[in-house]
Amino acid sequence: FKSIPIELASDGQETQAGLAILFGAWKTINALSDKGISAVWLDEVFGPLDTNSVERVFESVVSVFGGSGAKSLFVISHRKLDTRLFDRQWKFSLVNGITEIDIGD
Repeated sequence: FKSIPIELASDGQETQAGLAILFGAWKTINALSDKGISAVWLDEVFGPLDTNSVERVFESVVSVFGGSGAKSLFVISHRKLDTRLFDRQWKFSLVNGITEIDIGD
């Protein structure tokens, strides 16, 4: 492991470091709280990652949050992810200037 100044880190490295901090905070909060955190929202955290890292990092996110008692993990992404890991997927589209949501039950 090599330490580099944050201004020299790539966007992907910053994303992976941010997720590692989030994982650590998640476990600490769950350990200190009798209720924990019931829902986590991740908004476009996979965008800066290279194609080879997306699947590995995504699987880690699902594993850490699912294994720590999260009741809901919401992921907003424009990247292609393995949606088999999700119970439900919502698709958003813009039609004539109006956003439509397909909840897909």
